[in-house]
Amino acid sequence: AQKVVQTITDYGCITEEDLLQAYPVFSGSFLKELLEKYTDEVLPTIINDFLCYQTIDSMGLDEEFSEMILKTLEELDRLSICPSQEILHALLSVKLGYNVRDEYSIPDDKTFRRFISVYYTGSEKRNWKAGNFVGVNIENV
Repeated sequence: AQKVVQTITDYGCITEEDLLQAYPVFSGSFLKELLEKYTDEVLPTIINDFLCYQTIDSMGLDEEFSEMILKTLEELDRLSICPSQEILHALLSVKLGYNVRDEYSIPDDKTFRRFISVYYTGSEKRNWKAGNFVGVNIENV
């Protein structure tokens, strides 16, 4: 997995087809599972109708985006609103002024959840549970 991630990092973004050519012994499904299971640094995206793998760093988001996630979660907690993926997506999209899923070519809910998890930098541990990004009670883990 580390070698595949390094290849993706070298390009920043690479099509699945090009990655499969670089690693001809892998199938597309094996490659997808390998990257989902063993790294948070790479996300699948759809660019011009092609499945691509892109590093988080190449997406161009910075600490401000992480801070925006934290502030949004704090606001939702203060209002006692459960932070579902739909609510987080809507609020972040409104704050940024564009559709987050479209802008970053996030193809599905699972990828969106990984995307948020990677950029979440809060001190409170949070996990996705039934589509909600909820706090985890450390004592009960």
